Amino acid sequence: MSHVGRVGLILVVGAVVFSGIFYLLSGRYAQRNSYSITVVFDNALGLQYGSKVRMAGVDIGMVADVGLTPDNRARLRLNIDKKYGIPEGSRFTIATGALIGEKFLEILPARSSRLMEPETIVQGPQQVQKPFQIEEVGTEVNKLLADLQKIAKSLDTILSNRDLQRGVVETVTNLARTTARTERLIAEAQEVVLRNQSQVDQTMANLAQASIELRAAIAEVHGVVKRPDLQENVVETAAALRTASERLDAVVQDVRDITSDPDVSRNLRESAQNLSEATAHARDVGERVCRFLGSGQPKITVNLPKPKLQSGSRFVIEAAGSGSGNTRTDVIFTLPTGQNTGLRLGLYDFTEADKIIAQRVHWVDPKTAMRYGIFGGHPGVGMDYDISRKFNMSADLYHPKYPRLDVRGRYFLTKDLGTVFGVDGILRQPRAIVGIQWRQ
Repeated sequence: MSHVGRVGLILVVGAVVFSGIFYLLSGRYAQRNSYSITVVFDNALGLQYGSKVRMAGVDIGMVADVGLTPDNRARLRLNIDKKYGIPEGSRFTIATGALIGEKFLEILPARSSRLMEPETIVQGPQQVQKPFQIEEVGTEVNKLLADLQKIAKSLDTILSNRDLQRGVVETVTNLARTTARTERLIAEAQEVVLRNQSQVDQTMANLAQASIELRAAIAEVHGVVKRPDLQENVVETAAALRTASERLDAVVQDVRDITSDPDVSRNLRESAQNLSEATAHARDVGERVCRFLGSGQPKITVNLPKPKLQSGSRFVIEAAGSGSGNTRTDVIFTLPTGQNTGLRLGLYDFTEADKIIAQRVHWVDPKTAMRYGIFGGHPGVGMDYDISRKFNMSADLYHPKYPRLDVRGRYFLTKDLGTVFGVDGILRQPRAIVGIQWRQ
């Protein structure tokens, strides 16, 4: 062997020995300055020895070994630099750095203060998302181009149809005609609004005023209801109604007992028959006397004094319903009997049920009146409150066995005519009502 050959051989052997020593030293250095974590995936997706391990975008280690578990899953042993700790609960996934970049293992750190111990075995996600591949993009683009070609052919076939072209033209024409009509309609509506602007403004002002009065009424009613003297009057009225109801039930029972007695019934029938016979006999005698005196048929005249209504009396007819055919008409006459008292008489549901209204009225103040007695044929109490000259409200609680509460408001358009609104039967079956009231 020549001198040059020997020198070359020595250099080659030296390079191999130096490389081996460097490899061994670097491996031992890495082992002394790192700790091992094992991650198990369903698929390593081509991750190899030396692949980087990153957490929050920072290189913290490398893949030291890639193998299979006994159940044929991918096992990756990671060497992590000791100066980096991995929080417990962190997620491990395989990612790629760019469109055609190298694969690496990405750690998504958890928000935990506890760190994983060395030699920990972590289960990766069951399904690892496959990194993006440019070859797959080409395949998908080819499929998309094929679909676009099919769509273009279909559109060409459709647009070449003369009937379809004529239909499209007619549709566009109709759309243009409809647009023109819509513009004319909008212009006419604007003209109508401008012509009636004053009436619209007045209507809105009236609605605003009515809303203000309604809020004030609610506040005043709330204050009135909280008054201690009014609450005491309501309690006393309810107690009086309960006593009157008990007495009325006793009277009705007594009447039933009397009328159910056979002897009493027979005596009543005999008395009625005797009264009828006596009346007929008296009429016959009267006719004979008149013929004897020559005065013709007898004339009986009874002079009754004409009632003179006290100042403050009021006659009311109110009809209101829910619009479903169930309308109630009440006819009520209020007659003052003293400075702060009065009577309220009338018929509830006039021409239908014709139930009696007979209540005693007590004016607590010029705006507030309390009522108690019979309402709708049942014991009940009520309250009237005048919020303003045009607006008042009333509430009626009646029928002790099946309590019913009606709350109504009235807004008067003129001195005698007003609108009625409210809710009837609040405690059992609430029903919104509207109607009108005429008062005199």
